Amino acid sequence: MTVQETSRHLSRLTKAKLIQKGSDGAYSITVYGSQLQEILPFLSFLTRHQEYFMTHTFLKLPQRFISRFGDLAEAELTDNAIVLFQHVDSLISRAAEYVWILSDQALSSTFPLLEQSLARGVELKVVLPADIEVPKIPEEMLPDFSKYRGNLVQPRHLDKVTHVVILSEAEAVVVLPDLDGRLDYLGFKMDDAVGHAWCHDLFLHFWNQTNPVSYYSSS
Repeated sequence: MTVQETSRHLSRLTKAKLIQKGSDGAYSITVYGSQLQEILPFLSFLTRHQEYFMTHTFLKLPQRFISRFGDLAEAELTDNAIVLFQHVDSLISRAAEYVWILSDQALSSTFPLLEQSLARGVELKVVLPADIEVPKIPEEMLPDFSKYRGNLVQPRHLDKVTHVVILSEAEAVVVLPDLDGRLDYLGFKMDDAVGHAWCHDLFLHFWNQTNPVSYYSSS
């Protein structure tokens, strides 16, 4: 910028009390400016993914998660459902400690990967709608999850699943509803600690509202 442009910007920032001029002539951010800066990740995230948020909403989340929405600043948008399912498959394959799944449908493509995860001692928490229908696939292709029930597998039901949250100890995927409340599996994947913690807490929020499944069968 030219000297004149720089001067005008400094003047505007000073008038807005975002910066201040010291006795030595140098400018520095104000305490107010520093505090305002804390919400910029939220605004930056929304701006960066403007098209997604024209058709999807976070406003159905509990307020405490909306106020932390800037925690997703490092998340990567996946605007293709097939690619997002591939992310989920990779997440399950790499899991070493746990896989937690909150979904409005049983993802049959993940069944073999989940069985492999259970065989290596990975904990599985699954939350599905109470009226879920098991995918119609050949019986011989259905894993026998029942042998892990009560040990590694913890299935639960919600009356209605409004968001998708899938995570391991290191990665997470979150899908927000569209404007009609549908889950189209376009969403965000992340592996940073802050974004992961947001997804971890959101899953537990819904988990604490669930009802245990009275029985669990692979048929």
